[in-house]
Amino acid sequence: MKNEDTKYAIVIEALRRDIQCGLLVPGTRLPGQNVLGKRYGVSPITSKRALAELERQGYIERRPRSGSYVCATPRIFSEINIVIGGKIINESLWLSDYWKGIELEAAELGIPVQVMRTSAPGFAERVPQGNPEQGVVLLGFEDLELIGQLRARNIPHVVGVIEARHTPYNVLVNYRRTVVELVNAMYRHGGCRKIHFLGNLTQPSHCLARDGFAAALEELGFTGRIIHVEDETIQDELRSLLAGDAGIDGMVVMGGGLPFRALPVLLQSGLPVKLGALTENRTIMELRGSAYIADYSLLECGRLLFRLLYESAANRELPATTRYPEFQILSPESSGGR
Repeated sequence: MKNEDTKYAIVIEALRRDIQCGLLVPGTRLPGQNVLGKRYGVSPITSKRALAELERQGYIERRPRSGSYVCATPRIFSEINIVIGGKIINESLWLSDYWKGIELEAAELGIPVQVMRTSAPGFAERVPQGNPEQGVVLLGFEDLELIGQLRARNIPHVVGVIEARHTPYNVLVNYRRTVVELVNAMYRHGGCRKIHFLGNLTQPSHCLARDGFAAALEELGFTGRIIHVEDETIQDELRSLLAGDAGIDGMVVMGGGLPFRALPVLLQSGLPVKLGALTENRTIMELRGSAYIADYSLLECGRLLFRLLYESAANRELPATTRYPEFQILSPESSGGR
């Protein structure tokens, strides 16, 4: 029995490898169980078991009285693990959009998704143990020890939210380019010439946005301050800033909830200061008539994460890549885009 199980696994792995590398393209009709049995030196019953398992895994579909065919979109994964690590602020506001996007894509192929947190008790014991049908998405962190384990066990993995430095496959908002375009729109359409940046600089995404802000100021030849704020401090920091410098005419505020805390202070000041915000969550669109908005979708980031994970699993020779969702800059004066 053990020998037959080994042969059964060999047949599965050989066919799965041919599908993943593209040797067996979608729509290809596979040989019947008798032919497969002769090819791999197994019994017809063993090759039939192998075909049934490949169907269960989502690689092939078996059509009555016709045969077995490679699926147009082989499932590849038996499950997806979304691992959340690092210090996450307002997780319910914006991070959930990433995994919702992953879940939507996975659901189309019938793949279950589970969310794991590195801070949860027993996390180390729940780290994937080498199942080749698992895929892992790391959200908000890179852990070299964990990445080493995933590589050693040949488990496909991608990184989202942060700029990856140790993982070849990465999806995140192009914060640098987005903020450059946002500042340019505030200057070109809003007449802003003295713009400051407020964000929580403990957050990697805020630091990327800060870098884009600095690049925009250099491009325009402007000067502006970069100020670290948190939910509890932004209003006091903003009041102090406005009281000490009446020449400010623009403010870029990064973060899911920070723009909402900033707006009342800007309105109460009576100064003609224009607000720029980024859609770290969809509620930011409530400011549509009051702010310049860099509009992009974190849900789309999640979808891109799944697609990149899938591609990297299907093609182990896929070059390293970083993918970004599309974005547009919306001004308060118009209903269209940039």
